Amino acid sequence: MNPSIPWTLFLPPNDFNDKHILATQDNNGLNAGMMILRVHEWTVKTLSEVVALPTLKPDIELAFFDQSAMAWICNRPGYREHFLYQPRRWWNRYHHDPDGEEVGNMLVHFAGVSTVEQGSTTKAGHMTKFLERVEKAPQKWEKDIAATTYQKEIEDYWNLLRKSRKLLEKSKKWKDDGGDKSGKVVEVVEMENSLIDTVLKHTDKSEKIVQAHA
Repeated sequence: MNPSIPWTLFLPPNDFNDKHILATQDNNGLNAGMMILRVHEWTVKTLSEVVALPTLKPDIELAFFDQSAMAWICNRPGYREHFLYQPRRWWNRYHHDPDGEEVGNMLVHFAGVSTVEQGSTTKAGHMTKFLERVEKAPQKWEKDIAATTYQKEIEDYWNLLRKSRKLLEKSKKWKDDGGDKSGKVVEVVEMENSLIDTVLKHTDKSEKIVQAHA
């Protein structure tokens, strides 16, 4: 919808070069319809395991097939450290979202729409509606990146993750230096676990990360 927004805008900065998969989630969890993957041997290994999972572990319930397999694999230790969620509205807005037709959106994803049924409610019908709008008035939907909130939001996103990382490093150093003798080890461990869980599962929700910092 808005060609002025480059997809490279969302890539991890150099101090997060261990992040190889960027994804988004909705009420059903991980949405694999749109993902950003780094070309890396870790990524190839992970995708291979996703494809093999239904055969190697047929007892695991995969409600959304490969999407559920991806979520299961990437939630395991050794994998989740290289995986991050970003806000879905940045680059994976759905056409039925309240702000799905907002001017300046990078793109629109027609997720969960039938490709079989006929009529305007099918994926083709919805796509036709949006394409006609863009063809009739392309300048209306294009918005310079400086006129959007993308840059500020993305900067805040990475800074919040940097703060989380520093807090966890500080906590580890405190324990290594014998801080656990102060009698506050239970509170510190609870804080650590809460922050780690939030960073692994909810980096698309800044308010949850801020709450975990408190």
